[in-house]
Amino acid sequence: MIKLDLLRVLEGHRQSVQCLALNNSQTFLASGSEDGTLRIWSVGSGRVVRCLAAFNGNSVLSVAFVSDELIFASAQNEIFQFELNEGLGGTILGRKLIIKEAAKNYKFNKDEISKMVVDSEGKHLANCDDSGECILFSVSKTGSEGEVTIDLKPTEVISSHKSVCSCICFHPTLSQSFVSGGLDCVINHWHFEPTKLMHQEKMVTQQSSSVQIINPPYIYDVDISTDGRKLACGLGDGSLVVYNIEKGTWKMIEYIQNAHNSTISQVKWIECKYIISCGDDQQIKLWDFSTTQKTGSSSEKKPNAKNKPKSKGKEKSKGKEKAIESDGLFEGEKRFLTGVDHGKKINWITISNDGNIFVADTSNTISNHSLVTATETQTEKS
Repeated sequence: MIKLDLLRVLEGHRQSVQCLALNNSQTFLASGSEDGTLRIWSVGSGRVVRCLAAFNGNSVLSVAFVSDELIFASAQNEIFQFELNEGLGGTILGRKLIIKEAAKNYKFNKDEISKMVVDSEGKHLANCDDSGECILFSVSKTGSEGEVTIDLKPTEVISSHKSVCSCICFHPTLSQSFVSGGLDCVINHWHFEPTKLMHQEKMVTQQSSSVQIINPPYIYDVDISTDGRKLACGLGDGSLVVYNIEKGTWKMIEYIQNAHNSTISQVKWIECKYIISCGDDQQIKLWDFSTTQKTGSSSEKKPNAKNKPKSKGKEKSKGKEKAIESDGLFEGEKRFLTGVDHGKKINWITISNDGNIFVADTSNTISNHSLVTATETQTEKS
């Protein structure tokens, strides 16, 4: 049995936390807020090591690490570049805790930036905005050692969607490739340099429900497993859709209608086997996609009811988080492993390689969860 445990709550922001990102070494967490600041936390101690306040009081909507020394964040339609020449490691004594000016600012987007991502090599940055455009940048470094100049250079502007482009992610195994999703109910797979549309997927409502009458199948988030084989998609109608995208051929694995009772705002892969989904219904759910066989197949056994989580989450300053049990009434019930009622609408999640889950919501705090197996829980108690 697997369950979600609430470990701690990070406090420091004054208003709702909008976005999160971990650095490559997973030692620092960046969080952007409606309070107009970007705070950088030590994952080990849970303390703030930097506060970046260069956004003119505007909400910080997206953040991406290139390295411990180079961070990009967005507010409205502007990108802010921060160069922390001394890095983030070691003691902060003698260093500026509060930074009020960005090293550089860029305005290339027509409208508010929805999301910003950096590829695995740190060579490209991409963002998407409310105009439906995706802009690709090269992270350019010039000069000799000790006097390196860093610039963002736009390389391509792609009119990817007819409405708001809400999400974007680089393909982890195909170079110069990314996927975007929008409120036009379309997912696009692009190759860039040169620009070529590799695949387009149009979402349609599978079956009418009360949630889908209110919320069409807009695409709010997409994520690709690190092996590049599977893509998860969270829809505005509460559906979770998963594709096999190996070799450029898209094949639907599962369309879980009513996975959430409202819009799915975030989806993230864990170990290429599990999906974490978060919804405007305030719920966090864990799904098992270790097999690509459809759950409707008669060859799969129905999960044993005694394996369903019944324990409650720990009570912290954010209040109680109640465990969620499947009632067996929604599609994909056999994929469902566990979940919690978070108690707040969720804005963003990010997950470390060791299964640490950080959740930003409409409060001014960040909750840190972990995935715990029954064996681990029993060992702790003993």
